[in-house]
Amino acid sequence: MSKTYKNKESKKEIISESTVSYGIESTTNWGIINILDTVFDASYFNNLWQKVSNLGFNKTQYSEILNINPRTLDRNLKNKYTLDIDKSEKALRLDYLINHGIDTFGSNKQFSLWINEYSIALGKKPKELFNTITGIEIVDEELTRIEYGVFA
Repeated sequence: MSKTYKNKESKKEIISESTVSYGIESTTNWGIINILDTVFDASYFNNLWQKVSNLGFNKTQYSEILNINPRTLDRNLKNKYTLDIDKSEKALRLDYLINHGIDTFGSNKQFSLWINEYSIALGKKPKELFNTITGIEIVDEELTRIEYGVFA
């Protein structure tokens, strides 16, 4: 859409510029930045654990993704969630990725099947990229491509 300005006297077009709408959704990086300031409690961490376990991960695999000791994981599932900011960010991004994947594939089961199958585009199984934030972002970008029908 273009917005046109005219000189009142001559009615000639002086300048034409595109109008742009800027907005930030809660699922963008800005939303993640705001959420990182939040202290996560055991209920949030338990909900995330439920999502991860529903995808077929066990506690050992999940602790490897977060790069924490399995005993620390158990402690965080029972008490207040007290991980470092980098591990909190990874958990948050993983939560977003799981939601995105379920939305993209329509069910938890279909998303679980996809992350456990070799992806030609990624060069490995998507779940094998979950142990770094960059890997999580790469998988998330692949989900976006799938949403838009770009499979190459």
